[in-house]
Formats: sequence, C-alpha cells, structure tokens
Amino acid sequence: MKSVAVSVEDPSPSGIAGAIARLIASGDLAPGDRIVLYTDGITEAQNGAQEFFGRKRLREAVRHAGSANCIDLHRAIQQAVLDFTAGAEQADDLTLVVVEYSGGRRLKTP
Repeated sequence: MKSVAVSVEDPSPSGIAGAIARLIASGDLAPGDRIVLYTDGITEAQNGAQEFFGRKRLREAVRHAGSANCIDLHRAIQQAVLDFTAGAEQADDLTLVVVEYSGGRRLKTP
C-alpha cells in the first residue's frame, strides 16, 4: 500500500478530476493505495512566525500515519496542520480529500 499526495491547483470538481486523471495516467494503482488531494491552503498554512506548513511536512504527516485508513489519515494530516499553525489565522481555505483505491470491483446500480 502506498499513499500519493496530489496538489489540486484548481479546486473545482473538474480540477480534482483532472488531477486524478493525470495521476492515473502516470502510474497504476493497486488495491489499498491512497491518494491525498489538497489545495495550496494546506501547504501554505502559516504558523505565528509566518513559516509555511509546506510539502515536506505534508509528506511527513502522511508517512507518520503509516497504514492508517482514509479517515485516520485525513485526521492525522488535519491535526499536523492544526498543531503547526497553533491557532494562527489563515489567509486561505484548507481543502483536503483522502481516497483509497479498492480495486476493480464495480458497484451494482439498481
């Protein structure tokens, strides 16, 4: 199982779909692989010293969460950002989505 972080520069639904399409086109997903989608509000979150959370801290948060399920991975990243910013006011929204690929199973529709 691996986790991949993808920055979504255009947070519209088509922007997210485009980011996923680019990711899938560049590599195969195995069941259990997770994708972390985030906007620049996550990496540009600032603490009181005006330091950015950044991609390095995001990667560390993902690695630290290990094989956590999607909900716990989301919570771990969210908590890492909250701990880093320590209540400092943010200039941008923070958007974070974690999805897990479950394989080639198709859902039955009525």
